[in-house]
Parts: sequence; C-alpha cells; structure tokens
Amino acid sequence: FSGARGTVARCRRLFAAGNVPPPLSQPLKWTRKEAAVSPRDVTGGMRGFPCIHDDGYLYSGFQASADEDHLVLKRIKVGSFENEAWQNVDLPEGNWHYGCGLFSFSGYLHAILYPAALTDPACIFRLEHSGVWRLLTRLPEILSGFGFSVAESTLVLAGGRNSYDLSSPCVPTVHTVDLNDPDLVWSRLRNLPFACSFPEVVTLGSYVHVLGQYGCESSDSRKVLSLDLCVPEHEQCWSTDIIPSVPYRKCRAHVLNECLVVVGGGDEHGQWVPSVSVYVPECGKFLELPSLNEASYPVCLSHDNTLYTVHRLSTRIDCLSV
Repeated sequence: FSGARGTVARCRRLFAAGNVPPPLSQPLKWTRKEAAVSPRDVTGGMRGFPCIHDDGYLYSGFQASADEDHLVLKRIKVGSFENEAWQNVDLPEGNWHYGCGLFSFSGYLHAILYPAALTDPACIFRLEHSGVWRLLTRLPEILSGFGFSVAESTLVLAGGRNSYDLSSPCVPTVHTVDLNDPDLVWSRLRNLPFACSFPEVVTLGSYVHVLGQYGCESSDSRKVLSLDLCVPEHEQCWSTDIIPSVPYRKCRAHVLNECLVVVGGGDEHGQWVPSVSVYVPECGKFLELPSLNEASYPVCLSHDNTLYTVHRLSTRIDCLSV
C-alpha cells in the first residue's frame, strides 16, 4: 500500500543505516464506519470469509437470522459504507449453510458453499458475467475449518477437519486445484508439520504461508509455515525459517502490496489484542502499525491503498487509509 510502502521503505533505509526505526503509529489512524450496520432483514451478522471483488464491492455471507443456519449473500460498494445500503445477491439454487468462503479470481467472484444439510463436501461456484452461478467442482472430501488462498491460479486449502463437527480432530492436509485446469483435478501438497484448524493462508511470490492456526500445541501457534511452490514436489518441505513467528497467536493475516500484515490475535493469557504489524523482509522482523480500535478477531481485506477489517458476527468495518 503506497503510503505504508513509503513508511516501510523509510524503515528499510533506517535499518540499512543501522538505526532503529520510530514507531509507525502516526499519522496513520483506524476509522470506524459506523453506518455499516446489519441490514434490517439480516440479524445473524456477517459469517464465513468475505472478499472485495474486482468490481469494487465488498461481498459477504450473512446468517439469515439468529435462529436460522442458512446463508444469504449481500454486497456493498467499497468506500460508500456510509451512503449505500447492502444489496441482495442471488445464490445458486439450493439451501446453503452460512459458513461460506468468497474469493476473487480472474475477474470472477467465486464462492465455497456448504450444503445446508452438512452431509456432502462443499461446492465451489463461479459467478458468470451473465449473473448465473456455475458449479466448478466439489472439495475432494468433507472439510471444514480450513484456510484458503489463491496462489496465481492455484487454490490452496490447508488444515481444517474431515467433519462438520467442530469437536472432531484437526488434520494437517493441504489440497490444491488449478482453477485454470478444465478438468479441475485436485492434488495434495506435503502435509503441514502439525494438524490445525482455521489457519490463515496467504501467498507471497512463489511461497504459500500458513499462520494464525488453532487446534495445535501452544508452542506451534505463533509459527509461520512456508512452502515454495516452485520447488519440485518431491523436494517440497514446510519451513519455519522464511518468516519469523508472528507477535501473537491466532492472528489474522493479509498481503498488501507484497507486504504481510498480521492483525489481532491472542496473548499468553488468552486475551484478544488490537495489535497490527507488517513484516519487512529486509528487517527480518515485524514492525508495528497503528492498533485496531478494539481487540477483536476480524477478517482483513484491502482495496485502493486501504486496509479494511471486517468484524465477523456483526457488520462493523474499520479502515486504515494510507
């Protein structure tokens, strides 16, 4: 992000000169978009993983109501949270559980949708320019609580559970599929070194990074696992030496202009923290950015040099314009 990149560039120069950079908390400041409140016909709040699509809209799944598990999909224009209302977006035919995952790829909005009955693997749909959803494929097996990201054209799913029961054991599996492959054949990468659920999966260059995981030993919960997709498959190995451990466990992560930003997390006492940090490879460490307005567990998104944190179970949106 251009402003933050300038800040990071300044830190890089300072480190190169052997100086210690000043705190990065000024003059940047998070602002709350109070007008982004739950639509009247939606009381269950944001669910799943929203995304900002190429059309400039924030798309998010909502729980239809506090008493209903099924999904409704809505969108709102980014930058107009205070002036526009959420708009309904049609979903594929059928009933879908509210825990959806949304991502943008190659100019199309994609959705990972769970059948409401929770008896079959999730489906991956693509919203065609005609407004019709097209089923691309199903997950190779029942999976829930996984993290996902798109590396170039490859969708990567990491961790999770082989069940929709949140009390079931975590798994270390990593599944991939090339979204440009007409046959959409699933394959497996080397397993993670430990099982986990709800990890953050981000891509930087040829690397896939997995962090912020739940369900693993406390000694592993701050580690960043990295794998180079350009290395031949038989030589691939997850490493913890590429990026140092994140400041707090169970954090959220986002890549903004080739910088890894980590948001929130929990301290050693289990309390949520409002910390925000950016990783600068030249420094070999995380540098502090302005803290969130409150300690929470938000989803991180970006658009036009602005970092957004979307607070799940509500529709509060904070932004850091740089």
